[in-house]
Amino acid sequence: MGSSSLTASLLLLSLVFMQFVSAADQNNVTIKAEPGDNVILTCKDPEQGKITIAEWKRTDLGSSEYVLLYKDEKNNPGAQHPSYRDRVDLLLIQIRIGDVSLILKNTTTDDSGTYECRVDTEKHVEKLISTVNLQVSPSPPPEPFPVWAKVLLVLPGLLVLALAAAGVSVYFWRRWKPGESLELHYP
Repeated sequence: MGSSSLTASLLLLSLVFMQFVSAADQNNVTIKAEPGDNVILTCKDPEQGKITIAEWKRTDLGSSEYVLLYKDEKNNPGAQHPSYRDRVDLLLIQIRIGDVSLILKNTTTDDSGTYECRVDTEKHVEKLISTVNLQVSPSPPPEPFPVWAKVLLVLPGLLVLALAAAGVSVYFWRRWKPGESLELHYP
């Protein structure tokens, strides 16, 4: 085997490996959201064939209940888990190019879980396209204001106050010299 064919073989092997890693990354995604957010759970068939059935399921729900079932060119709400009714949708125009990404509206902490997208096309039946781990949690409370920042906010005011006190002291010192008596006049 010549060095050029060995190089070509190694290049081909590395390309195949990179595509495998890239596809694995595309198929296992973690999405973080806060309650009330709208999120898109991606699911794109790399073969871009005509999708006849798209199933979105959550792994911890019953096997017969769907987050969304797209069949016969429409959504099937009868097979849908009640907590997802009127909160999920697909971009119907994207289905023609193999994209059945799920739009989940007004997320709640109960939506946290692992979602799987499977599709049927002319080429394959119930092929797992993507797995999405959705984590919905409230944003953490704001951190307390750091002490150093409070000092920086107060320091200019203290500096102005000290300068004003020094100015008043100098004023009275110049007006009243030691050895002279200070007379106060009251009206």
